[in-house]
Amino acid sequence: MNRYYSILRPVSISTFPDRIHITRFRNYDYQTEVPEIQRAAWGYFETPDKLTEQECYRYDLAEGAKRLEEAED
Repeated sequence: MNRYYSILRPVSISTFPDRIHITRFRNYDYQTEVPEIQRAAWGYFETPDKLTEQECYRYDLAEGAKRLEEAED
């Protein structure tokens, strides 16, 4: 599973590519510092799909670590 953090806005419609399938997402109440990406983010989503660098740039996303299926922390 791939996790992508939304660094400029909460995760919502049109904030990620239409071609992907999101399996889980979470928005924070406010912009929160995320040690995994060493910057602040508004939320994240997880997808089995891999985004390109151009897609990450276009949608203002930071790629997190690839992870196995796991319980929400």
